[in-house]
Amino acid sequence: MSMLSPVLLSSVSSDAYSIASPPFQSMQRIDVKIGAGSYNAWSSDGQFLAIAGEESSSLHLIRSEDIAVGKRDVPAPAVSIPEPGVSFVCFSPKSAYVCTWRKFTSETDNNMAVWSVATGACLLRSRRKRLEKSAGNPVQFSSDEKTAWLLNGSELLGYDLEASVPDNERRPYVWRLHIPDMIRFWLGPSTVPSYRVVVLVAGKKGQPSKCSIYNVAAFDTVVCSKSFYQSDDVEVFWAPAGHAALVKASAAHDASGQSYYGTASLFILPADGVTPASTICSAATDGACADVEWNPVKNKREFAVICGRRAWICASSSGKCVLDLGKNAWNTVRWSPSGRYLLVGGYGNLPGSMWFFDRDAKRLLGTASDHGSKFVMWSPDSSSLVTARLFPWRRVDNGFSVFKYHGELLVKHDFEKLVDVQFVALQEQSLYPNEPSSPEVLAKSKDISEASQISAAGASKTTAYRPPKAREAAAAASGSGSTNGISAMLQQLRNVQSGGPQITQDLPATSAPKTSDPKKASRNQARRERRARNSATNDTASTNDSATAEEPAPAAEEATTPSADSAKAAKGLLKKLRQIEQLKEAIKADPSLSLTPEQKDKLGREAGIREQLKALGH
Repeated sequence: MSMLSPVLLSSVSSDAYSIASPPFQSMQRIDVKIGAGSYNAWSSDGQFLAIAGEESSSLHLIRSEDIAVGKRDVPAPAVSIPEPGVSFVCFSPKSAYVCTWRKFTSETDNNMAVWSVATGACLLRSRRKRLEKSAGNPVQFSSDEKTAWLLNGSELLGYDLEASVPDNERRPYVWRLHIPDMIRFWLGPSTVPSYRVVVLVAGKKGQPSKCSIYNVAAFDTVVCSKSFYQSDDVEVFWAPAGHAALVKASAAHDASGQSYYGTASLFILPADGVTPASTICSAATDGACADVEWNPVKNKREFAVICGRRAWICASSSGKCVLDLGKNAWNTVRWSPSGRYLLVGGYGNLPGSMWFFDRDAKRLLGTASDHGSKFVMWSPDSSSLVTARLFPWRRVDNGFSVFKYHGELLVKHDFEKLVDVQFVALQEQSLYPNEPSSPEVLAKSKDISEASQISAAGASKTTAYRPPKAREAAAAASGSGSTNGISAMLQQLRNVQSGGPQITQDLPATSAPKTSDPKKASRNQARRERRARNSATNDTASTNDSATAEEPAPAAEEATTPSADSAKAAKGLLKKLRQIEQLKEAIKADPSLSLTPEQKDKLGREAGIREQLKALGH
């Protein structure tokens, strides 16, 4: 598979950048010194790099070709927007417009604006006091770049950006949707006049939250809606074709107590006006939804999702699983721009395992690992992938790694402070060819069904919990134990309390026992002697009353071990039985509920579980 020429750009500091082209072996540092330069952002199509700062008098837009590899000069801005103190920027899909936001200062301050990139003229101004990362961009542009949409209180307003407006006059809105308690919206990938939008109404006083699809041409009619509880945060993912939207409702607290990390459910809202909303992943039955992403190719109409620890590819028409990718410690799915390759990985606090799949060939191409990374992104030509450890999430060991599409590590770069790293396209996405996997990679690959069995087997290799005292005893028996550090201090304390031998020679210098006065030492010595005499008396009495045996203590331990194991096994079986009962209740409440292969397998094991419990006396 040949590599084209996306630009890999990493932000090292507020005014310096490093870029590289394939194969990314060397980084070229480029100094961009324009004002304070404390903020930077790339347009989604890679045309412009926006540079701004709180002390800057303007927002500067630099074209990507002006900072290409090999050019040593400081690039000059192609466009300057006369807006001081910009601290947030977002572009329209084709970079025709740019939205800026600066800190709110007064009630008369219209601190948010939309500008024309071609002319630098201000087309729209509005007031926004705060920006929340979870709320997305404050202004959303339609895919045809003819309209801009924003939320003003409980009103959704749409503006025609192509309409001419006299100077010094406010641009009027063309569309208006008023819904009480509306807090967020997501504009779909549609064109005029058939714009579609998902709006979120927050639940109050015990009422559920609700997501609804509206058609701009008929705002008085709801196309599809779904209500749900436990929604501290809601994310909506529109399909590239605009035919449906996925809704992920998350809660920080899991009321069932099954997870420390909260819970999340996934729903699908069709936009055809006929098919009702349905549940894809229920936290109560399938486990929390960790991540979901649509295949970027419009005509494929499928999405990848991780529910619990299992990853699937589902068809949007039915919401049912069409490809089971297995079970592992995963929390991230990422499609390549070509829609051919799929990465399934576990980042952040997980071990960093990465599995690379070829969706078209239905093969597992390879695996890799990058522990400590949290950011991941495919290159525009789908040939490689970058993972990064960014500041401030990690304040040490910053850097990024580039992997091939099948998991082979290409290069790794370390930085003292890495703020951002991105792949930037140097041409339109449609111009990148959809190249298949090489024959050499396919020859070493595995079938997805086989990979599913491997991942499930690897995920099931868990060890029973052992308390620290038992671990120390096992380490001492195997000769791998150590009397240094905290373990030595604890052992020293036990010996002092029981009158046993002291091991001060193995203790660190900072933990040497302190000398005390003679009176206190004599009292402690008398106390230890009394404790030793009482212990000896109790041991003699218990020895006379017990049955004669060569090694009574180990025999007693062996006698208690089987019962403890049986109780533990019964506890696990009872837990599985409760999960089966919950699943049966969910099916009874909703007969149309579609079951995953894992759920069907769980129901089929009910009889065997009951027989095992009967054998254990339950």
